[in-house]
Amino acid sequence: MEGIDAYLTSKEISPEIKKLLQDTKDYLLQGIFDVFDAKRYLTISFALLIQHGKQLNESEKQAVKSFKNRRFVKNIITIIVICLGTYLIIRFIR
Repeated sequence: MEGIDAYLTSKEISPEIKKLLQDTKDYLLQGIFDVFDAKRYLTISFALLIQHGKQLNESEKQAVKSFKNRRFVKNIITIIVICLGTYLIIRFIR
């Protein structure tokens, strides 16, 4: 949520991306989205904007990267923990 607030106050972000971020923040506050839903919603929405020809400036590109990177880092950590846990379980069973 702090990341969304930081980008909402920026003057370099276009109105359509600000609306997207504000909608996401509202959904979080209303309890419609959890953090994972919000990141997924933003990632898909950014991808659709880019696919429909929206040219992003540097601040907008940074916003897209900041929401994407967190998800991938968490997924990598989760995969490592699952693999390590599976290895330890198999090792102790033998």
